[in-house]
Amino acid sequence: MRGWTSVLVVALAVLAALLAPVGLSGHAAAAAPVATPASVASPAASSAPAAAKCPTPQNLAAWTGSDFFDDVLVTFTVPGLQNMSAGNFQTVPCINTLPTYLPGFWMNISTDVAISEAYVTLWGTLWPTPNQPLADLPGFPYDTNQITQKPMTVAPGTPDEASFYFDTYRYFYPGSTVYFNVTVDTNQASPASINSADTLSQIAPQGTSLNATWKFSLNAPWWSPHFSDDVRLSTSPPVLGAGVFEPNINQSLDVGLESVGANGLPSVPVPDALLTFTIGNDPGFDGTYSIPFGPTNHTFQNLTTLIGPYPGAEIELNVSAWLPWEGGVIDKIVSPNYWYNWSTQGGWPTPELGLAANAALTSTPNVLSTTTTTLATGTSVNVTIHETEPNVTIDSSAVRFTFSDADGSVGGVVTMHPINQNTSYLVLPGLPEGGQLTFSLLAKDVFGDPLASGNYSYLETGAPTATPPSGSSYFFVEGINASSGALLANVPYTVANASWSQSALTTPFGFGLLIIPNGAGTLDLPYGTYTVTMTAFGHAQDAKVTLGSPDPTMVRFWFAHGAVSASSALPLDPITVGLIAGTVALTGAFYPLYRWFQERQRRAEQERTRVTL
Repeated sequence: MRGWTSVLVVALAVLAALLAPVGLSGHAAAAAPVATPASVASPAASSAPAAAKCPTPQNLAAWTGSDFFDDVLVTFTVPGLQNMSAGNFQTVPCINTLPTYLPGFWMNISTDVAISEAYVTLWGTLWPTPNQPLADLPGFPYDTNQITQKPMTVAPGTPDEASFYFDTYRYFYPGSTVYFNVTVDTNQASPASINSADTLSQIAPQGTSLNATWKFSLNAPWWSPHFSDDVRLSTSPPVLGAGVFEPNINQSLDVGLESVGANGLPSVPVPDALLTFTIGNDPGFDGTYSIPFGPTNHTFQNLTTLIGPYPGAEIELNVSAWLPWEGGVIDKIVSPNYWYNWSTQGGWPTPELGLAANAALTSTPNVLSTTTTTLATGTSVNVTIHETEPNVTIDSSAVRFTFSDADGSVGGVVTMHPINQNTSYLVLPGLPEGGQLTFSLLAKDVFGDPLASGNYSYLETGAPTATPPSGSSYFFVEGINASSGALLANVPYTVANASWSQSALTTPFGFGLLIIPNGAGTLDLPYGTYTVTMTAFGHAQDAKVTLGSPDPTMVRFWFAHGAVSASSALPLDPITVGLIAGTVALTGAFYPLYRWFQERQRRAEQERTRVTL
């Protein structure tokens, strides 16, 4: 009769599994329901594990002998990991690898008799390092005299079932390996006590007398116990390995870390790290110091920190990296020690040969030619200077230029933007039709010694590089000093219509072009009429411009600041906008010039509202 009862219990269990599969996750105090596999294997299938796979045997639970897996059905529920749940949780010698931050998982058992007691025996080791290849897992030593046993929870309504929750996040550190087996007692069958260590078990760790039925490990931040395998350490300027450069007197050292996987590619982020360095031969800073890398969280792939400069000092440094856990440090790895000197030098390697021989000069598009390059109207040019010697700092750099078009010219100097200690750039704006720019580059090293490049020149003409969106266009604005023929840089102007306005300054290159407020490009305006107002030398002029074509136009304003000489160039074409304003010192001696000026003014009034398109 007992045999028929066993079959009935198993059949009901299988039916329950098909109707309501078990799936548990998270922390829980109560016992979990027992998970029953959808298909039950025959007893013969559990005799020996496969070479590559070691699944937990799933046999009919009939407590009739000493073979644990014939008497008890064991299943697992690992949240989010179906391939490790039910009977897929591997027995030894296979290992179950779990995610670093897995909260926990369930082990459920069932049999065909009432369970009087069940408990799990656990022991473990920490993630191995060269200095600690086999260290006790705190709270779970592999000393047989201190072995840890935890009771399973027997379900009150179903005494033939029991559950145990492996609280991995609370008890088992990332990188640790945990071994366990199960003991089950009953008062209703013989033998009265069975242990999983009698079946499919393995002595672990080697040298102990502990028999493990299962083992699992939690992923560590590192795949290897050796720092150089796990973390890519780099410095700028490079002071490690081949091609070492001593930082110059003004250079700080940028130290960067990047986690590396077993395949050599970037892996999970470095959780936390510390740079320790010792300064020698420097009376002002002798000693050992530590700087934490930042940021110290799990969202950034790279960690960086800066030290120095310490000119003339000898530096020794190393890096420690670890996973912070419960207010402490686990899975710690330490780099080798590195040494380097801080130079008292750092100037141009060959200053007598000029800037081009001491730094790499590039531009996009390429206009660094001995002849004048021709580009499409509105093409911006990115000019870059890069010092190829990592321990030579570019202290400052600038572009000296002259811009000219049919109406005038202007010259000046514009500071370049540093990217790092060795590289700076400047974007030269797109030019209006017929504009020509001639420029050279200037740079200083850490000692303030200047070097200059030769002159480069380019012309922009023809169709623009980019067509505005349908129904929109843009225009350039220029102010010309009639007294000198100079284009006016950094003077204010405003563009407005009935519902909108934007103010700006003409560029250092003598023309204005409205840009998107965040600087992301040219501001394209919908077709329509706009009022343009410019103020210079204390005078304001305005004109109306109507946009109805995608081709950009030029709006010109003429001002005077002083006497207009007979040699002044005031071209009649292209058409200008506005009256000549300002102080014009005229005397009887300049009467012919005065009559010419009046005639020029009369023509300007007639063309007052027209715009060259």
